[in-house]
Amino acid sequence: MGLAAGGTIGLFAAIARKRALKSAWLDALLGAIGFVGGAVGMVFAPWKATAVTKNIGGMIVTSTVLRYPHPYRIAFAAAVALPMICELIRGARRKKMAVNERP
Repeated sequence: MGLAAGGTIGLFAAIARKRALKSAWLDALLGAIGFVGGAVGMVFAPWKATAVTKNIGGMIVTSTVLRYPHPYRIAFAAAVALPMICELIRGARRKKMAVNERP
């Protein structure tokens, strides 16, 4: 999921900036790292007690967990944020180099 999100962002950025499509691989890798890191990070992050209610076989079962109930939302946000930050840094460097090259 993170690889696809990062790759898509990288492809759009490569097309918009008229670069080779090979440059999207770094964004895809950053997206994958962000997704895995976000999911694992949220599993180990401390969180207040949350009650989870499920309907199992006609019975309502309530349990208390001490972790964030939606870690994949955070993981997806990290998978999108890392490639976007990378593209912003690339754009800023490119702009700075273009300004420095003027006579």
